[in-house]
Amino acid sequence: MYSNQKGIEPFQIYHKENQFRLRFKRIINSNYKDQSLKVSDIAAALSMSERQLSRNTQRYYKVSPTQYLRRYRIEKAQMLLFLGYRISDVAMEVGFSSLSYFSLNFKAEFGCSASTYFRRIRDELDKIYVRDTNSHFE
Repeated sequence: MYSNQKGIEPFQIYHKENQFRLRFKRIINSNYKDQSLKVSDIAAALSMSERQLSRNTQRYYKVSPTQYLRRYRIEKAQMLLFLGYRISDVAMEVGFSSLSYFSLNFKAEFGCSASTYFRRIRDELDKIYVRDTNSHFE
């Protein structure tokens, strides 16, 4: 069986990498609603330095821990908007401390404001609903 120069089997490396990703995602998922969540908190929960956490997220996700958390929150917000929640409620629910900061990040991620995004979803759903109800009468 192949092993590298340090005598570590490829499976051991894969397992360690996978373990980090699973633990990191679990911590984010459990704590993303906390507006005061910081990179130092995540690093402490993973028993590693902030620098080590940053290197790992950069390596596996190509973003910093802060960017990953922000994107995660925005994706959760997207789902809640799709379900019909109010924008102001969504912003606080997913861990943003202010509506303006949420709006700024949402627009950066999706290229439009949350209200425009919500309106587009509603319009598309209305088209689907009208199309479906009209087809029953044909």
